[in-house]
Amino acid sequence: MTSLPATRSAISRVLNQPLRENEHARVTHNSRAGVLWTIVIALDLFWMSNPLVFATFDVSLRNACAVTLLAVVLTPRRHSLALPWAVVAVLAYGLLSAFWSTWSTLTVQFDLIYVAIAVVGIAIAATVDIRTIAQGMLLGGVIYVAASGYAFWADLYGAATPASLNEPPFVAGVGTNRNVMAYTLVVCLAFVVGVVPRTWQGRGLWATGMGIIGLGLYIAQSATGMVAAILLCGVAAALGWHDRSALRNGRRSRRLSWWVALPPIAILTLAAFVLRTVLDESGRDASTMSGRTPLWSATWNSLDGWDLWFGAGWGTVWQHPWLAAGANEIHDEIVQRNAGVYQPHGHNTFFDLLPEVGLVGFLVFAMVTLETIRRGMGPRRSSMLPSEKGLEASRVVLLGVLALLIYGVTEPMGTIPLGWFVLVMLAAVPASPAPRTGELAEARDRGAAALTDPQPSIGGSGQLNSPS
Repeated sequence: MTSLPATRSAISRVLNQPLRENEHARVTHNSRAGVLWTIVIALDLFWMSNPLVFATFDVSLRNACAVTLLAVVLTPRRHSLALPWAVVAVLAYGLLSAFWSTWSTLTVQFDLIYVAIAVVGIAIAATVDIRTIAQGMLLGGVIYVAASGYAFWADLYGAATPASLNEPPFVAGVGTNRNVMAYTLVVCLAFVVGVVPRTWQGRGLWATGMGIIGLGLYIAQSATGMVAAILLCGVAAALGWHDRSALRNGRRSRRLSWWVALPPIAILTLAAFVLRTVLDESGRDASTMSGRTPLWSATWNSLDGWDLWFGAGWGTVWQHPWLAAGANEIHDEIVQRNAGVYQPHGHNTFFDLLPEVGLVGFLVFAMVTLETIRRGMGPRRSSMLPSEKGLEASRVVLLGVLALLIYGVTEPMGTIPLGWFVLVMLAAVPASPAPRTGELAEARDRGAAALTDPQPSIGGSGQLNSPS
């Protein structure tokens, strides 16, 4: 009878066949292992979106951890693991807040959820290339739209929300809320528009997936989703045009860098017009962003002293659907005494974090975004020689962060499981710097055969590294 190690070894050989010449190589999008990881990333995205129509979040999180662990076992890689220091700082601060938390046990439990999500995101970023991640997000978006359509058709509880007494219900998605459906698809879109396949067959599938995601955004009828989608497409087109020019010229151009900012500005103006038009036609209150600004004001005015600076403990205020805090004094003061309307969360990344971790905790959290942006801008430094893979990875990272920032204005994208999962994954993309022009010339003078790093170039210290 075949032993378990022998079976595992045989499966690994099949999955890694295109990569056997270099076991240190990362899983690529066009390998058999890449197909496996594309499916795993798509499933992880679906489960991290908290599809309450089908299962509670604790079940979804266990599923995501299980399939990711299975993929890691089947496609072993010997990479040195570099944890994003800012992510570790956030998790450490969240755990530290248990010492002054109003409910220490809940804070620890809440923090462990984010630890598990971070492990899944880091495992993906440490194993696959950026195109595999983009493929997985595209497939995940398609699965999300299809599952939402099925749930609506099957009349599952929460999948439809009545528009009014005289109108038929609209699709709420598997997350039981059209805003959840919209921001999930916007996050997928950020990855998809950052990477365009090189083959015609791939572009056909890519366009089909884009169409399905666009259909889902239209069905969701979210004003913020429409604005975010328009802006992301505009920024992606501008970055892509700039990067092609940089690769063709073989150098950076300050004039080109300035010109690349004009299309996003024009798109932003158009998006603002679309937002106002959609809000007016749908009867929503544009002046208060559908009632959000009074909630933000109420949150700020409800805090002072220790709670304002350090918070009441991570996870102890808001009624998040993945782990509700339960009745508490701070939440009652915000929504009952000050805002005058019930809200389960802060409808904004800053105001969602503020009562739980305070201003200090928010600054710690913001370091993850700032560090990810810094790493994403690494291949675009004027001292760097243009690299196709580096610029491609840079686009995905910057567009992913932009999607989180845009939607973070109206939804707590930094704290929802999907937002945290995406942010950690982007922050954990390994640093693999492109060679500086002077170093490349010096190496060529020494007769080096090749210095092109096959991995995406995101930030780094500027030293030349061998492929790993």
